[in-house]
Amino acid sequence: MMYLHLYLGLTVLAACATQLAWSHGKEPPLFSPKVIEEIERLSRLPPLINVTQIVSSIDPTVLAFFFQNSTNSQNSQPNPIASTFPNLTTGTINASYAVLPINYAQARAIVPSQYKIMTESIEKLIPFFPKGKYPLVLSTQIDHDIQGNGIRIPDFTAVQFRFPFIDLLGDGYSTSSYIPNMMVSDNPFAIAGAQPYGEDTVRSTFDPAKEPYAALPGSTDGRIYFNASSTIGGSSAADLQVVYVPQSGSCGELGDYPLTFYANVTNQPYFGCANSSCLLTCGNMIRFFRTNLTQGRFRPIGIMGNVSLAASAESGVSIFPQGGVWRGVKGVNVDTAFIENNYLRCEDLKGFHYLGI
Repeated sequence: MMYLHLYLGLTVLAACATQLAWSHGKEPPLFSPKVIEEIERLSRLPPLINVTQIVSSIDPTVLAFFFQNSTNSQNSQPNPIASTFPNLTTGTINASYAVLPINYAQARAIVPSQYKIMTESIEKLIPFFPKGKYPLVLSTQIDHDIQGNGIRIPDFTAVQFRFPFIDLLGDGYSTSSYIPNMMVSDNPFAIAGAQPYGEDTVRSTFDPAKEPYAALPGSTDGRIYFNASSTIGGSSAADLQVVYVPQSGSCGELGDYPLTFYANVTNQPYFGCANSSCLLTCGNMIRFFRTNLTQGRFRPIGIMGNVSLAASAESGVSIFPQGGVWRGVKGVNVDTAFIENNYLRCEDLKGFHYLGI
């Protein structure tokens, strides 16, 4: 949210006199020739599924009704890279990310057993992370100003449960993220687009409806909230409830985790297929952490708070049959631009890592 984010940003801006420290030495330009070359290479990779097939599978009457009745975020900033990459699918993701430290054994039981969890990569990025725990990343987000080739897709809200640092290719180097469950608003493009990955997609409603978070009524310390309710259960209470409060923290840590951690995780190729019943295909989302969306008054803000998830009979989130409560979790509010390449051969993304943009 532009104005709420500005308010939150002013409460922590005094904590840092300089921008976030990314690495030692001079930062590369945002769109260096090397970055452009890699973006173009990825865009030329042949998809396993043609996006046109996905769109054509949607009932035309559903699409017509959707476009006539859709609304967009009023507070997220415009897509800053659409004119730079007009022939690619671009947009922004305005999100809260929270790291849920679940037991490693629980993560190991959820991640398909044929894939190793790359604990060495976790220890390298966040060496202070508790032993015996695994950093499940919860994102509550709105995909905004999505466009490409002259086509615009209305905004949609989503909740993702991301299991990062998976050795999908078995090379001990190429990290991927397993996303088995997603709660999503009734956007036919989002629903049809997620299903080929094997993700268990649950239609849901959200509060706020088209924003990544809202100010908690009556709060005097900048608290924000986000609620999600699936269409599966009959409870009147929200199935996912989060409440966060902004943290001052240090410029490089943002609530314990460096911004490079989130950049690494969100840039990992993602998949949702767990077995031979679905097609193993990977999505490539190139996330930009150094555009005007993440600078100055809109800089990322560390958050801390509580997350509550109802049992799967109500929420539809199958990986947590009994639901769960996580208190005092740390995370970040950040708005990033993206380029998305869908339904690729996972092998074609071997070695892909965050491009430093």
